[in-house]
Amino acid sequence: MRLIIALLLLSMSFTVFAGESQPLSSINAVPCNGCTPTSVKSKALQKAKEIGFYDPITEIESPTTVYIFNFNTETIQSFDVWNKRNLFTGEMYTVFEKPHNVDYAMKTSYSEIVGRLKEFFNTSSNSDYSGYDFLQNSYIQQQVLNEVNSNLSGYLFGLSLQFKTVAQLTGIFNNSILDHKVIIFKDGVKVTIRISDLKRIKNIDIFLGNAQLEYMPDSAYVVDSDGNEITKIPDDANEAKEHKDGHFEDRDAFYDYFNYLESRFGFDSRGSGSYDFQSRFVYCKVTSTLVKKGKDSDDPDGWTWIMVYTCSPQ
Repeated sequence: MRLIIALLLLSMSFTVFAGESQPLSSINAVPCNGCTPTSVKSKALQKAKEIGFYDPITEIESPTTVYIFNFNTETIQSFDVWNKRNLFTGEMYTVFEKPHNVDYAMKTSYSEIVGRLKEFFNTSSNSDYSGYDFLQNSYIQQQVLNEVNSNLSGYLFGLSLQFKTVAQLTGIFNNSILDHKVIIFKDGVKVTIRISDLKRIKNIDIFLGNAQLEYMPDSAYVVDSDGNEITKIPDDANEAKEHKDGHFEDRDAFYDYFNYLESRFGFDSRGSGSYDFQSRFVYCKVTSTLVKKGKDSDDPDGWTWIMVYTCSPQ
């Protein structure tokens, strides 16, 4: 008896929910990078409510179709959402997945582009500029950002047809991965840059190297030769006043760091030959220095120079 009722309801559902799906557009395309098989339908319903449903008086009956772009899984799902009661669950809305709405070219194009973007943004890049110049000089900063844009465009070279397929869509590449492109400069400074407005950027601008890139605040560090963070580089005067401790294993890196504090935040050396620095607000003192011999004491590169410092408000 239950089987008969279920078959009857299923038959009724095909009768009640009759109408053509809507094609993919920038209006009904939505990213949902953290969607699970359970939450993806909720996301589709939420987007459908934002778009709205057909007017039964003036329009032919049809669902509101939503296309979910999942950057993490590199997949696209399509759902028809109806503002009609679900005959099985009793809920006010009914959501059907429609896999055949997404054509093969769109699926493969999206997957290939996302894969290439992940590779680019998950790999750090080296720059021949000075990181301290990048932080202080707007012209140098723009030159570096232009260079990254150009490299990104070159990395995506060969995907022109794929980008043409998704050219009219916006926001489908909105993912935190594109917020973290690490640049390591020749003087051992590391910063992170990002695409400034992923929700509104046109996909073709990413391909053409016209993305608006920007420095991510509080992401500048001095790093060692292995890329390990030694100390954070302050972004503003208030941060420069804070207490800080650290050590450098390279004499030039130490001087570069404190020269930056001097030029940007008014630090001054306390005297000739002194390693100590101060500003109106902070006093930085070298607490110890250490020279370690390598395996070959006659080889200058076999020596490791370490300077330990502390800065305190004054």
